[in-house]
Amino acid sequence: MLDQSSQTATIGPTGRALFAEIPEQYENQAFRVVVAVPSYVMAPPEGVWATTSSGPIRIHVSPVEQRYQPTLFHDVFVASQLDLSEWQSVPVEQRDQKRERAVRKIRTISIRSNDSATMYVNGFGTSGLGLDLICRTHRARAEPIVTPSLPGTQSVKEWNQLIDVSNETVGQPFEIVQEVTYWNAFQGTTTEWAGAVLSYDTDLFELSIIFPPNKPVKSFKLYAFPYASGSKPELYADQTAANVTNNQFVWRINQPARNHVYRVAWEW
Repeated sequence: MLDQSSQTATIGPTGRALFAEIPEQYENQAFRVVVAVPSYVMAPPEGVWATTSSGPIRIHVSPVEQRYQPTLFHDVFVASQLDLSEWQSVPVEQRDQKRERAVRKIRTISIRSNDSATMYVNGFGTSGLGLDLICRTHRARAEPIVTPSLPGTQSVKEWNQLIDVSNETVGQPFEIVQEVTYWNAFQGTTTEWAGAVLSYDTDLFELSIIFPPNKPVKSFKLYAFPYASGSKPELYADQTAANVTNNQFVWRINQPARNHVYRVAWEW
């Protein structure tokens, strides 16, 4: 909302993208945009979009102060397993209903670095109908990530799961178990992909996928790239780091980079 007395627009967080609405009478005036970022955000905002009478515009952001703490947690081990063993093709005309599900289970061994590390955050997205988020070990809530709709981009629905770990002992390992149910996802006829974003320093990350017996993997490619606006998938340096045995894909990464996406794309 625009503060007319100071001509300062203060906008609140809606996810990875932040929005401000500029009244038409102020569109030709210069003013300052102040972004309030919640404490659990891992990095400063990468872009601010404003809606005007002529459409959305992107605002250049110059961070004045950064209070985020990228080392709130240290993950000793993260194992993410996507189960596609009961995968079924869903006709396009039925994809607005919950017809087919795929379940991802994430087991994390993490360590709180200090008393301010009270909320562990994981992000998830899907181009399917939607997803359900459950944390088996702690109280948690889901918050949608709202991003601007841009021409030529794939429509992806995204959420953050915020997990309350305030009762865990600082400096001692603890376990987080999450389950994500994807509805009508991974519907590519001949190609698909899956991946994960690592928001914290991690010692070992394991990504595994169980494929359906009637749709085995023919080939795959590994990718690793920064989790940032405008980043494009880059081939992982070691394409032999993963393997498929008995219809199960396994990729283990020692010391993966923080705030990076690790993705596998496959033909089946």
